[in-house]
Amino acid sequence: MPGKAHVPQSLILLNLILRIEAPYTYICDFQDVKVSMSPDYGTMKVEVINNIVFIDTNITQAIKNPQFYMSLNEQTGNRITRRIVKISMKTCDVGRLAETNPFINVIAIIVRKHTNLPFVCPLPAGRYFVRNLTVSSDFVPLRLFYKPNSVIVLDGYYTAEKSTGRTTKFNVTMRALSTWSNPSVIIANSTIINNTINVDFHILHEIKDVEFRLTMHELRNEKMTKLMDEQFRPCVIKRLIKISPYASGAMHIISDYTNFGWKCAYKPGLYYLRNYPPGSEIIPLRFVYQHKVVAQCKTTFYMNHFDKIAEILVRYEVTRN
Repeated sequence: MPGKAHVPQSLILLNLILRIEAPYTYICDFQDVKVSMSPDYGTMKVEVINNIVFIDTNITQAIKNPQFYMSLNEQTGNRITRRIVKISMKTCDVGRLAETNPFINVIAIIVRKHTNLPFVCPLPAGRYFVRNLTVSSDFVPLRLFYKPNSVIVLDGYYTAEKSTGRTTKFNVTMRALSTWSNPSVIIANSTIINNTINVDFHILHEIKDVEFRLTMHELRNEKMTKLMDEQFRPCVIKRLIKISPYASGAMHIISDYTNFGWKCAYKPGLYYLRNYPPGSEIIPLRFVYQHKVVAQCKTTFYMNHFDKIAEILVRYEVTRN
């Protein structure tokens, strides 16, 4: 790609061009796949069969300090029109970072499902593979990447040196916060303090089989477009981390900002969400960012699977430095 920075000691170079289409549901097609490997480190074979990627590598020497670098860009014609994400990390840090970063969690899920690549430093010599790799809405919110007449370009490097680059910072400004509750079950109060969300739930009697539904929309000129819609039970959310790109973010919020715990039944008492600044836990802010577009996030709580008992509605705007 034009203007691409040189990365020294590159073991593997990856370039994918993907087109996302929306006839009835969002689908992703590989338009081009290019992967190369430095002969100093081994050999590689790449095949794309029926829009499914297969890669076999034979790494002939241990990699002492493996680094993973990836950039995801939107391309219209021959011009890069938007950088979606740019990340760099040590391979051995992926598992740890996946617990709090939803984007890295998606990477970890895909790697665990489709490859035998371990998250270790150093990386031992050996044979590693990618099998049956596709891109679907099961792991990646394709709606966030869809734009007519454009493609997504993914460039990746697997290197032995750290890559550096300028990072764009995103900020959140709270626009509105409201709560609703069934007064026979819960009394809810909410307030915005220093641009953070604070909600108190006074549970009046024991509730069982609790689950919550998280939906996110973007609001543009009175039009509402859905970005995500996920449902979790708190008592099983830890088991979902390896299969859901959103579960780790939800778990991080529950752990750090609430006293909910990992339960599906709650006794009477005060439960709260404290000092939560809407951020990148569920969907990275760079995905939500659109100029003068407001994001709306709604969390709805149910008991006995169907009975709606409470709801938190948040509207905020994402800006970038």
